Amino acid sequence: MITVKMITKTVGIILASGSSSRIGLTDQLKQFYLVNNKMVYEYSLDQFLASNLFDLIYLVVNEQHLEMIKAKHSDNHIIKVIAGSKINRHLSFIHAINDLIASNYNDQTKIVVHDSARPNINQTILSDCINALDHYQCVSLYQDIASSLIKIDQINQSQEHLDRDQIKMIYTPQATWLKTVKDLVDDQQNHLDLTDFLLKLKGVKAHWIKTKIDCFKITTLADLEHFKLLVNNRKDE
Repeated sequence: MITVKMITKTVGIILASGSSSRIGLTDQLKQFYLVNNKMVYEYSLDQFLASNLFDLIYLVVNEQHLEMIKAKHSDNHIIKVIAGSKINRHLSFIHAINDLIASNYNDQTKIVVHDSARPNINQTILSDCINALDHYQCVSLYQDIASSLIKIDQINQSQEHLDRDQIKMIYTPQATWLKTVKDLVDDQQNHLDLTDFLLKLKGVKAHWIKTKIDCFKITTLADLEHFKLLVNNRKDE
C-alpha cells in the first residue's frame, strides 16, 4: 500500500479591519495611514511576502476599503483580500478561517495570524512561529515587562504590587493549525486574541516565544510617531 504524504501549507492572516477608535485620527484608519508613502498594513504584508514562507496571505479589511485594497493587490496571486467583521476582530479572523475551509485546505494547514497595527515585525519572528508550530497546537510571541506594576481600585487607590516576572505582554504574530480551529467557527463571542480563544474553548495552552523585536501596537498618535521614526532611521542606515 502506497502512503501519500500530505503537504503542509502555510497561510497568513493579516487583520486590517479595525476601527482605530483609540488613536484619534478621525479622518483615517491607522492601518491605512501613510508612513513614507506606504500604508501601515503594508509594512507587515511586505515582511510576510519577503519571507517566502506562505502559500496564501489573507488581508482582512473593512468593507469601505475592500475594493480599493483588492485593486491595489490584484496582480499578486498569493494575496487574497476579504471583508472583515463589523462586530469585532475575532470574527474577522473567523471570516478568513471559513474561507480557508470553503477552499478545501486540509487539516495540516498552518495558520499565522497578525494584527496589522503591529507593523514593526521581521521575517525571523514569522519563521520562529511557523517552526515552533511543528511541536505545539498554538504559539505566540511575548515580551517581558520592564516597569513596576500595581493593581488599583475604582478610585485609583493601590491594592497590591504585581510580580512583573509573572506577567508578559502578548504580541502577534500568533500561529495554530486549521485542524485546531475549524470546529470553533460558530463561536460568536469576542476574544482577546488567538491564545485566549483556544484556551477558553479548547483548553489549549499556547507555547510562548520571546520576541527578538519590539512588535508594539500602534494605539496612540505617539505610537504612530514612534513607528515613523523607526522607519526613517532604517532609511538613513
